[in-house]
Amino acid sequence: MTAPSHRILLTGFGPFGQSTFNPTIGAVESLAERSDVITAILPVEYRAATRRIRELIHDHAPDAIVSLGLAEPRSTLSVERVAINLAEARIPDNSGYQPQDTALADAPSPAAYFSTLPVKRLVQALADADVPGSLSYTAGTFVCNAVMYAALDETAGTDVLSGFIHVPQALGHETSETTGTPLAQDTINRGVAAALDVLFSTDQVSTNGNFGALQ
Repeated sequence: MTAPSHRILLTGFGPFGQSTFNPTIGAVESLAERSDVITAILPVEYRAATRRIRELIHDHAPDAIVSLGLAEPRSTLSVERVAINLAEARIPDNSGYQPQDTALADAPSPAAYFSTLPVKRLVQALADADVPGSLSYTAGTFVCNAVMYAALDETAGTDVLSGFIHVPQALGHETSETTGTPLAQDTINRGVAAALDVLFSTDQVSTNGNFGALQ
């Protein structure tokens, strides 16, 4: 059997906060049987999740990394453009850790990393798939941002593309935090698949990822 030409690491998160459900699990599971997709569910814990994403990158050497996270105030699949070197939690993570004004990484790691995914092409792919999508300029300061930052830090200076997509809550699983418009789980799954299809195209996983955010 011929090995896939590109391999994408796709991660989601377990439940956290008031929600007992995280739609990123369903999105990851919907693509888990593809031989060219490596999947993992990360704990909603700063230290454990950032350590795990670095381990996965080291162990699997993917060509691209797409991490997914839940943002209940949102109504679109939000392709994140930047991760910042800051941990500041409104609520404790699932380990009870609640950092304030804390750097994710010491110098010489930078204050921020831009996504190296072709973010505008991903937003267009969502529109083409009839999935609500948008470009976002803040990944927050919770565990989602921490994982995005860690993956970009781990792959800095390489051709590996890396970035993050926030998804709304799934229809039927709303909580008091769901101030955005929930989407059907199938719609979320379809959007994530459309985003990955962009990255499987030869011209995307072949050039220096540092230019990906501008495409």
